[in-house]
Amino acid sequence: MDKGFDTYDPPRVAELSDQIRTDGYSFVGLYFFRSSGYKKHLTPDVARCICRAGLFIVSLWEDGDPTSAEYFSSARGCTDAKSYLAQASGWVPSGSVVYPTYDFDPSPSDIAGPCSDYATAFHSVIKVDGAYDCGAYGSGALLTHLMGIGVINRTMLSQSRDYSGHSDWVDRADIVQGPATVYHGLDIDPDVSVTGNGGGWKLV
Repeated sequence: MDKGFDTYDPPRVAELSDQIRTDGYSFVGLYFFRSSGYKKHLTPDVARCICRAGLFIVSLWEDGDPTSAEYFSSARGCTDAKSYLAQASGWVPSGSVVYPTYDFDPSPSDIAGPCSDYATAFHSVIKVDGAYDCGAYGSGALLTHLMGIGVINRTMLSQSRDYSGHSDWVDRADIVQGPATVYHGLDIDPDVSVTGNGGGWKLV
C-alpha cells in the first residue's frame, strides 16, 4: 500500500514536498472550496511545486460544514460541482477524481435521501463532457450505497471507525484515512491507498 495524507495547507506542503517524498509518501489530499476561515486554496503554481517532487495530488471538495444531513441536497450538489469545475477547469487534469466529503455518520434515511440526492447531482455536473470523475469521502455505509447506485467510482473511507459500515468497506476503499497527527508542524490525516495514488493527478 502507498501512503499519503490530507491537509488544509497546500503552501506548506509545497515547502515540505521534497521531504515528504523522501519520507516515503506518494500522494497528498488537498482541498477545493469556496470560502474558509482556515483552509488555504491550492493554486497551479503550488501544485506544480508539489508534483515536481514526485507527489500525486488527490482533489477533495469541502465547502462550509458538511457535517449533517442538512448540508446535502440536489441543489447543493449542483452548486458545489459547478464551483469545483470553475476552480479546476483548465489546469487540473481531465479524468482525475474529486472526492466530495460527507463528514458525519449518516443514518440510512440520510443516505437514501439527501446524501444520494447530492451525490447524484454532483456526479451529473462533474461528468459533463467527461471532464472529471466522481468519488466520495465518508462512512462505509454511505460509500457502499453510492457505489451501488453508480454515482461514484472511487471511495475514501473516513478515519472514524465507529461510523456505520467501516469494517465492511475498509478492505475495498481506494483510500483509507487514519487518525489525525502532526508532521513537521503540519496538521495531517494520514492515508493509505491500495491503488497507489488514490485517483490522484500530477501537473507536468
